[in-house]
Amino acid sequence: MTSTANPNFGESLDQADYAQLSASWITREFADQALLRRVTSPDGAQIVGRRDNGSYSGIIFPYVWPGENHCREYWLRRDKPEIEYDSSGAPKEKHKYLGPPGRGNLLYVVPGTAPELLTDVGVPIAITEGVKKTIALYRLSAHDIRKGAAPRFLPVGLAGVWSFRGIIGKTEGPDGSRRDEKGPIPDLHRLAWQRRRVFVVYDANVHTNPSVAAARRALTQELTKRGAEVRWVNLPPQERGN
Repeated sequence: MTSTANPNFGESLDQADYAQLSASWITREFADQALLRRVTSPDGAQIVGRRDNGSYSGIIFPYVWPGENHCREYWLRRDKPEIEYDSSGAPKEKHKYLGPPGRGNLLYVVPGTAPELLTDVGVPIAITEGVKKTIALYRLSAHDIRKGAAPRFLPVGLAGVWSFRGIIGKTEGPDGSRRDEKGPIPDLHRLAWQRRRVFVVYDANVHTNPSVAAARRALTQELTKRGAEVRWVNLPPQERGN
């Protein structure tokens, strides 16, 4: 299914972009369905609200909710993020993915996803971290499925392992002041969870990073409260290249 939404920014992807996405198991067909676009550094900076001299050229990923035809948000994958070094001295790219500041967390569903899949509890959900992984899972969900048949599962992406939570409003503090209220994001209410199988597919660092492990447990608890049957998919360690 092809989305009717058209990004307002950027140009078509170039051959190098398609080659790089192919290494993440995203073909040209699925990249185009997901409405991925290339932006210059000035346009990228505008999208993510930056006014410094950083490099913001890269690929944008529009967030388009199933059944809607407008872009809710953009995330930018930068070509040349800054390099920082961890405690062991190993280089690491900093802020490779950026979104506009001050925005609430959203679920990512691949543009063109059939709206009825959101509430069809007979189709399992696979939750992962990152837009590229979500698109790759989308391809997997339809692999060798006959035309018109339901996919194996519905891929849903989080911007980060804790991004199923966020600021959901304002509340009054003990001193009477107005304060941010945090909790499960509203997008969770837009999917049916009762008696639905859900697979949580986090990176292999869930076994070595306590925060990632805690996020998986917290997500599992939240979805279990909503009636889901949650299972964990444990990926083998591998070199990351997203």
